Amino acid sequence: MAVVLILSGITIIIFSLYSLLKEAKGPKGSNFKDILDNSTHNMDDTKMLIGEMRREFAETILELQQEIMRLKEGNSVVEEDITDSESEEAQDLNNMGEERETANSNNNVKINDIEKLLKEGYSIDEISEKLEINKGEILLIKDLYLK
Repeated sequence: MAVVLILSGITIIIFSLYSLLKEAKGPKGSNFKDILDNSTHNMDDTKMLIGEMRREFAETILELQQEIMRLKEGNSVVEEDITDSESEEAQDLNNMGEERETANSNNNVKINDIEKLLKEGYSIDEISEKLEINKGEILLIKDLYLK
């Protein structure tokens, strides 16, 4: 078994050396170094601009990631302040539940009002002015809830 492994290793080494010598003796421009040198010397303006844009995007993404990390750290500090007292936490949860119920009832009223006005033939602009709601919100409600 050891003899087979040694023969396999020697065969692989011989083929590797043969391919390296063949590449070195080949015509100019056929090996990796020549191709790399040729492409770096023949870059046109569009490729340069694309490279600069990629670099700018990478820097922007890095800045966004750093900002997210800062926000997470700030959020953890706020969470520590909230967890100081269990009674405050329970009270906050109750308040949040009440706020959600109020928001849901307000949303249902908006949906019903928009549906009513659409059935009456009002345009999106007219509904927006009448209910003092953004056009985007009206279109969203129309597409999501009123099919």
